[in-house]
Amino acid sequence: MDVGSTPCVPAVLALALGLAAGAGAVMYLNSDRGRAMRERAGHVFGEVGKVVLTQVGEAMTMRNHALARLERTAVPLADDPPLISRVARALAIQPGMTAAEVAVVLDESGRAMTTTVRDLLRATPAFEQVRRGHWTLGRLGGASKG
Repeated sequence: MDVGSTPCVPAVLALALGLAAGAGAVMYLNSDRGRAMRERAGHVFGEVGKVVLTQVGEAMTMRNHALARLERTAVPLADDPPLISRVARALAIQPGMTAAEVAVVLDESGRAMTTTVRDLLRATPAFEQVRRGHWTLGRLGGASKG
C-alpha cells in the first residue's frame, strides 16, 4: 500500500474531533442557555465594535490627512539630474579631471559628450580650470572667473 494514498491517522482523528466540537458548539448556541449567552455577548461586542470602528475610522482619517500634507510638501526626486549636477558631483569626488575623464565617469564618453562637458565647464562659474584642461569644482583662493 502506498503511504501517500492513505490519510494519516492523527489528521483524521483531529478532523473528527474538530467536527464533533463544532457540532457541539452549534447545538449549545441553539439551546436556551446558548441563545441567552449570544444575546449578552452580541450586546457587549456590538457596543465595543462601535467604539473600535469609530476609533479606527478617526485614525484612518488622520492618516489620510497626514499623507495628503506630505504629498503637498514633499519635493519629488528628479528622475535624471541635469548634466551640471552630474559634472559637479564627479568633480567634487575627483577634482582635477579633464572634460574627457568627466564624460567617462558619467558613462557618456565620446567626442560629442566631451565637447558638451568642456563647454559647460568653461561657461559655468562654479568650475575652475586648475591647469590646462584640468577642472575642479569651486574657486581656488576666492579668485573670480573672468
